[in-house]
Amino acid sequence: MDKKKSIILSFMELAKEAGSMNEVTIKEVAIKAGIGKGTVYEYFSSKEEIIVSVIDFVIGMMMDLYLIDDGYEELGFNDSLRKYIANAYEASKSVSQIMTLQHDQIANNVKMQEIKDIVFKKIADFQNQNLKIFKDNIYKKGLLEGLVFETNDEYLRIVLRLIVREFQDSTHMQDAPLDTEKLQDYLYDMTIKLLKAE
Repeated sequence: MDKKKSIILSFMELAKEAGSMNEVTIKEVAIKAGIGKGTVYEYFSSKEEIIVSVIDFVIGMMMDLYLIDDGYEELGFNDSLRKYIANAYEASKSVSQIMTLQHDQIANNVKMQEIKDIVFKKIADFQNQNLKIFKDNIYKKGLLEGLVFETNDEYLRIVLRLIVREFQDSTHMQDAPLDTEKLQDYLYDMTIKLLKAE
């Protein structure tokens, strides 16, 4: 593994353990990555720069997992929707904890406007790509099969945000074990109700 990626992954692990990015120091990152503190500064000029790279890495990972645009060709609307929801679940499960830490950290640190701007730009890009995948692989099939009503992109964005939010909320439930199949069935039913043609 290259040193830059090792620094990013070490920072993520430490932030998860500490429950806050504020608590993580460059020295701790260096120790965790098995390199000298000076080596960290060869790749990053500050902790804020590491955080920007962590955000880039995590959102990129989320997009790779979430924005899977293949395997839909032979499927009808119902199976395509189930596949989309299963992909969304895997992506949400993989990145939810660190994304929550980032959200809390960024929301409470007014000095990090540059990071906020990057996050909002990347999230907007993700939402646009997600919408395209959903429309091309699921929604258009539903229209052709007469199973969904015709609507605009903004309504579809709301539906997709609800799916993402439900997965994020479910991954933080500590009291009861998560029943993946029931959750995915619930989201499938919810999406059908929101899009169903009368």
